[in-house]
Amino acid sequence: MNKRTKKHTQNQFYGLKNGDLKHISDVKNGLKCDCICPACNEKLVAKNGGSKRINHFSHHTNKECKYGAQTSLHLAAKDILNKSKRIKVPKVEIFVNKGIKIGPYGFISIGEFIEISDTFSIPIEKVILEKKLHSYIPDVVIISKGKKLIVEIAVTHFVGREKLKLIKDSKISAIEINLSHLKNDFKIDQLEKHIVEELDYKSWLHNEIAEKQADSSRKEMRNGNKIYE
Repeated sequence: MNKRTKKHTQNQFYGLKNGDLKHISDVKNGLKCDCICPACNEKLVAKNGGSKRINHFSHHTNKECKYGAQTSLHLAAKDILNKSKRIKVPKVEIFVNKGIKIGPYGFISIGEFIEISDTFSIPIEKVILEKKLHSYIPDVVIISKGKKLIVEIAVTHFVGREKLKLIKDSKISAIEINLSHLKNDFKIDQLEKHIVEELDYKSWLHNEIAEKQADSSRKEMRNGNKIYE
C-alpha cells in the first residue's frame, strides 16, 4: 500500500559537475565546488562548512529556482535506473463488478478485487528524463521490451487529477514512487533501494492491462444488468 506522509521543504543537495551529479558532501566549499544547477544552469555555491544549517547548495546569484531540487532528484533516479537495469513494481489488482445493490442512498456496486499480477521486476532497456509525451511531461519514462512505463517521483507534489487523466488518455501504464518520507539530506545509495526494490511507497497510477480487463468486466455487468435487492 502506498504511504503518503507530511510534506517537507526541499533543499538542494545535488549539483552537476562536468555533467556528473554530485552530492553536497562530495564537493569543495563555496564556488570551488565548480557545480551548476541541473535545472537552470546557474552557478552553485556549496554551503558545507557550517554547523547551524544543514549542508546544501545555493544559487550564486541568490535567484529563486523552483526546480533545482526536483530536477536533481529526477536525474538521480534516471542514473539509478540506468545502472540497475530493472525496477520492481507492485502487484496489479482490478475490481470485478458482480452486480448492483440498491442501498438506502442509491445504487452500490457489488464485487471483489482480483489480483491479475503479483509483484515483479521490469527489465530496463532505456531511461528517458522529462521529455514531452503526448500532451504532458512525465518525470521519467522507462523503455522495457519496446514498451513504455511512466515513473512519477513524488516528494512535495503528487500526481493530481488533471495529470492522471492525461496519463490514462495516453494509454501508457504508470507508477508513482513516494519519496516524501525520506529525510532532506539523502544519499544516492539510500535513494537506490527506494526506487529499485522497495514496494511500500510505490503505487500504480494506471495499468493499461488492468484497465482493459476492468472495462471488460464493466461491459459484462451492463449486459447482464444484475441487480440485487
